[in-house]
Amino acid sequence: IQNENEEASGVDNLEVLKLINFEEETAGSYMTNSIVIYKEDIDVKKATKALIKKAEDYESIQTVYVVDSKNKYLGQIKLKELLKAKTPMTLFELVKSKPTVNINLDSAELAKHIKHYGAYDIPVVDNDLTLVGAITADDVLDIFKDEIQEDLEKLFLR
Repeated sequence: IQNENEEASGVDNLEVLKLINFEEETAGSYMTNSIVIYKEDIDVKKATKALIKKAEDYESIQTVYVVDSKNKYLGQIKLKELLKAKTPMTLFELVKSKPTVNINLDSAELAKHIKHYGAYDIPVVDNDLTLVGAITADDVLDIFKDEIQEDLEKLFLR
């Protein structure tokens, strides 16, 4: 995971290894950690410029995730809202709290969460509420595909 204060370098091997270590069929195994994360006190103009500069390094830029100084999830901002914002506003002033999922949530419960909230950018947090990644629209399709496949296998193997 990169935040505004780090250089963009694409996906590094350490981040890939972190994803491999999650239990199969949990939020952690489906999430991406190639997301835009900024600290709450960053000026909107600075955040917008940094996002434009590094956009190609992220899987999705439609959502900006906002964390506090300890990387605890505070909320998120849609790209459209960030682009409309004027300085001297900080990201904290724009942030909207959204439901999160725990990194260990199983895929069946994750599918229910997605269906209930209709969200396609879902923040994934650990037990301390530290932001560790997000479930994006591409990930949502994988989750539903896997759940349907599992249900069909149960039907035909009875």
